[in-house]
Amino acid sequence: MITARQLCRASPQLKQISSVRRYATESSSPGGMNNLVKYGGGTFGALFVGFGIVRYFASPPPEERQRKMHEIREAMKEGSDSIKPAQKTFKGGEQGWVDLKLENVEEINHNTKKFRFALPDKDDVSGLEIASALLTKYKGPEMEKPVIRPYTPTSDEDAKGHIDFVIKRYPDGPMSEHLHSMEPPQRLEFKGPIPKYPWSPNKHDHVCLIAGGTGITP
Repeated sequence: MITARQLCRASPQLKQISSVRRYATESSSPGGMNNLVKYGGGTFGALFVGFGIVRYFASPPPEERQRKMHEIREAMKEGSDSIKPAQKTFKGGEQGWVDLKLENVEEINHNTKKFRFALPDKDDVSGLEIASALLTKYKGPEMEKPVIRPYTPTSDEDAKGHIDFVIKRYPDGPMSEHLHSMEPPQRLEFKGPIPKYPWSPNKHDHVCLIAGGTGITP
């Protein structure tokens, strides 16, 4: 049981705690609020004015904006004009023979070489699709008739500026022997394309490739 004497001894401590709590929960004086409004409002006002000045000088006049937009539109137009679809070298039909320059010869083994012929323009594509071939034509000085042989390119159909062939040389083979005797920048006549098999992506689940004959083809 708490006696009266113990309560009297504790009363000064309770008064001290009460005064501390009252001080902590007192509202701000009117002067403090006025100072906050006075100095805080001035600061926000200065920031607002400064933002307006920066935006005024950073934003160009209407005439300047129109000029810049015109320059951007002209640049975009020039860029779109410069992007043109690749031209196909071989179009078929009544096109006739196309004369191509031998650009490079790479020796694969003792009787097989890779030949790269340059297309008329560095941005041109062959125009062939997968599993299509080209005719080659050569007439030697002592030949009565020209030799014509088909070959399938090994380069990708989207390759630009060149077309590749991997060709095996056969004894007494007039076209393969002529090709293996060629050196850059000699030229050879081509015609096509000759479509062989209509291929489309994912047409078959499995594909078997057999390499044989005078041309090693995909």
